Amino acid sequence: MPLVCPINDLTRIILFDYYYSLRYSATMSTGEQAVRGWAAQMRKGLIELCVMAALRDGEAYGYQILQRLSRAEALTISESAVYPILARLAAEGMVKVRVGPSPNGPPRRYYKLTSAGEARLSEMADYWRQTRKAIDLFFAGERT
Repeated sequence: MPLVCPINDLTRIILFDYYYSLRYSATMSTGEQAVRGWAAQMRKGLIELCVMAALRDGEAYGYQILQRLSRAEALTISESAVYPILARLAAEGMVKVRVGPSPNGPPRRYYKLTSAGEARLSEMADYWRQTRKAIDLFFAGERT
């Protein structure tokens, strides 16, 4: 019997990234490729912070979260990146999930930060502010 590997959202992201790198890396210089890779890693690290920040004003369903996140164009956050993060945050007890009716279509999953999620968001935001300040000072020519 052949081994079947289900394709989930993370697998789709990895396959797309691989396809994209094969398709477009030949036309980019090595420097452009390096910067693009660095930027992708930085975005991946910031997505969780941004998802949690999008929930700080209250409960929202997936599409609403994506709309809130769309204000941060430089992060290029896709639907396929957000839902696995929400699932993991729910499993960790950082967000509470409830299912509610939708005016059209299937029921919606609503996400809300728990008190543990609010505490984590606060810690992550503080760390982000400290890091951003240190980097700004570094580029201004000062040392931290």
